[in-house]
Amino acid sequence: MGRDGGPDAPELRADGRTVAYARAVAELLERRHPGLVVSRTDRSLRGGRVLVDWARNNAARTTVAPCSLRARALPTVSTPLAWDEVEACREAEELRFTAPDVLERAERRGDPMAEVPGTRQRLPRAPAAAS
Repeated sequence: MGRDGGPDAPELRADGRTVAYARAVAELLERRHPGLVVSRTDRSLRGGRVLVDWARNNAARTTVAPCSLRARALPTVSTPLAWDEVEACREAEELRFTAPDVLERAERRGDPMAEVPGTRQRLPRAPAAAS
């Protein structure tokens, strides 16, 4: 689970094309669903909308790796989630995990990141730029 309460996801290998593609997708979603999606990080713009954070696909970002402890009084763990967990969630607290929680989940569900290192990805053509 992300620090701001949203799901963590594996990042694409970041290069200029990846960042441009991610931004184009975020802006397209914002144009098509303005009441649901925002692509700019300014919290004052969100108003209950989902942030599609395209800038995370940038090699200069300091995004914490999956299954890393956060430096907090109660160190929660950056936890990859399955869509069924996201869909079943009613409160963000349900998706907040400590180190023992993550170990128990791995025993039950397996390693959600196991296939990522060997996965090859190709970006499709980016959607049209924002007008």
